[in-house]
Amino acid sequence: MTLFECATRPGRRCGFWLVAARAWRTAHIFWVVTGALAWLAVRTTARLGIARGTAAELGARLARTLERLGPLFIKVGQLLCARPDVIGPEVALALRRLRHRLRAVPTGRVIAAVERSLGRAQGEIFLQFDATPVATGSIAQVHRAVLKDGSIVAVKVRRPGLAEYLAADFRILRLAAWLAARCPGMTALPWRELMDELEGALAAQVDLRREADSNLTFAKNLPSIRVPRLVPELCTSDVLTMEFLPGLVPLEELELSPSERSAAVKAGLRMLYQMIFKDGFVHADLHGGNVFFSASGETTLIDFGLVARLPPDARQRFRSFFFAMATGDARQCAGLILESATQVPGTLDLARYEREVEAMMQRFSGLAVGEFEVSRFAAGLFDLQRRFQIRGSTEFTLAILSLLAFEGVAKVLDPRLPFQKEAVEYLLQLPAQPLDASARAALFAELERLVESGRAA
Repeated sequence: MTLFECATRPGRRCGFWLVAARAWRTAHIFWVVTGALAWLAVRTTARLGIARGTAAELGARLARTLERLGPLFIKVGQLLCARPDVIGPEVALALRRLRHRLRAVPTGRVIAAVERSLGRAQGEIFLQFDATPVATGSIAQVHRAVLKDGSIVAVKVRRPGLAEYLAADFRILRLAAWLAARCPGMTALPWRELMDELEGALAAQVDLRREADSNLTFAKNLPSIRVPRLVPELCTSDVLTMEFLPGLVPLEELELSPSERSAAVKAGLRMLYQMIFKDGFVHADLHGGNVFFSASGETTLIDFGLVARLPPDARQRFRSFFFAMATGDARQCAGLILESATQVPGTLDLARYEREVEAMMQRFSGLAVGEFEVSRFAAGLFDLQRRFQIRGSTEFTLAILSLLAFEGVAKVLDPRLPFQKEAVEYLLQLPAQPLDASARAALFAELERLVESGRAA
């Protein structure tokens, strides 16, 4: 029995277990941190061809520990497993099961939760309700069922006791964020705002009615993307009933030709750019268990609990930042970073700051197709903010992190990611961009360069 199960079992006896789980949580977190440091050493030697078995064993131990720690830490593992280029293939493979193969809640408790939430007995709603879940996630688990009219549906049921458990997690994380914000060199990141955003987003995941609303919004915004249809009368805060989508193949098991892989990546990138630049409604949990591609070119999205909202002014700044980056306008980039910041020190050396931004832009803006990596760019940008004590806005940070998450998915399909080229092409198609003739000409010239670099590769 894991700490998560102990803390979420109903009944008076679990009061002791809940206290014990909270008391032991800090110790477990230290264990994870220690294990991560040990893994870094293993990863270093693995690059020399040593200790692959050790890396795989460490990945398995890390997966088990994150599962024991509960939903919040499982989310971290889900994001990490999408980055084999960062953490190594052995560790990524071990963490992959955290997507949808976690320890299941017993079927009896699931059915009781469904009946309590829908207000009817199981037999009055379903002809069949499969006891074995098709997916078990950190927030909920999914069962295949058949309605009275013969429709095959997926029934997503929230784990009992989840809200209380997440509240305990966030008390610990907020303390960690408070400490991090006071550490030298760590003040540039908006720790409190990020915690607020993350807590709000996970609270939305706990209330499945909000996920249902997000499902409808994505279906409206992205008509070319496959989104499961809901059964509205069977959706509550605890239960989500939707169309069952058979045949979804995990990214790692896809059998696609190189051209099909490239087309899938481009379709996914354009989908994400539309979310960020146009709609301002972003799927913030785009790991390989939530986005699927097919040989026919169809893209499928599921699990809409974790979303980020970008207001119009944040979208405009992000669009302008990409325009400036593509055209090599370092001064414009420097200004937009400051404009979007929530805190800028009064002692900022503006001339030195602009030179540093220009140096960073020179490292990234002239790269050929396939050479640009969001992970490296994000690290460079966050490091620059840290060194100049500039605190970035939560919206700007989340937009970059959403690109970072999808980069992990895209690298599985096509390591030569055309991030810049697709961004430039998409932005040129958006109406009413604040560009004069010379800026637009510069953008077309950059697009030509990226096209040529792709042909030469």
